[in-house]
Amino acid sequence: GLPSAGKHLRVAGIFMREKGHELALRALARPEAAGWTAWFVGDGPRRRALEALHGALGLRARVHFAGAAPELGPWIDAC
Repeated sequence: GLPSAGKHLRVAGIFMREKGHELALRALARPEAAGWTAWFVGDGPRRRALEALHGALGLRARVHFAGAAPELGPWIDAC
């Protein structure tokens, strides 16, 4: 399930270069963002590259890729 405590970022959409998801991952890798977790919900041409970057940045424990979701309601309600 989705955690209810702490600081969370939820991103939903099509993963495309123009949307700057790499910037979000790099921000989450900064020391001052150590208390944050993130869920990336969606798919797209940049998904594999984003997953590789999140692994390279050491974010696997707190940044998660959920894949495409047929219904975003549960993700929105968890905010």
